[in-house]
Amino acid sequence: MERLYEVASPRTHSVDLLQKTCTCHKWRVNGFPCAHACSAIQATREDIYSFVEPYFTTERYNKTYQEIILPIPNYDKPQAYDPSDRIIVLIPVPPPGRRKAQRFKNAWEKQKRPMMCTKCFTLGHHNRASCPML
Repeated sequence: MERLYEVASPRTHSVDLLQKTCTCHKWRVNGFPCAHACSAIQATREDIYSFVEPYFTTERYNKTYQEIILPIPNYDKPQAYDPSDRIIVLIPVPPPGRRKAQRFKNAWEKQKRPMMCTKCFTLGHHNRASCPML
């Protein structure tokens, strides 16, 4: 058919210029021809801009902003600004130095696990030699 093309890229895609479709589906999603469609259009020597959706043209852009757009009135907001109504939010600043959670502990700062005394069978920081129950 004269409007159906097969374009070879890493994958083979079929392009229909009449329906403005390609098997990669980028033409339908974006509204302007994909690379496969562009190569098919160039093969027919047609104007590529005739295959672009009309809302991408400058004429349509100018028509969009041709009318005056009035601002939305704010009835619930006061007209005057009162500085006493302003809320100042403090930004928390971390204290200088390394945070405690990130600080590496030295050898003497390591926590000692509680020892069990084999004489009195209590948990504490003593052992059989230094047991208070002599």
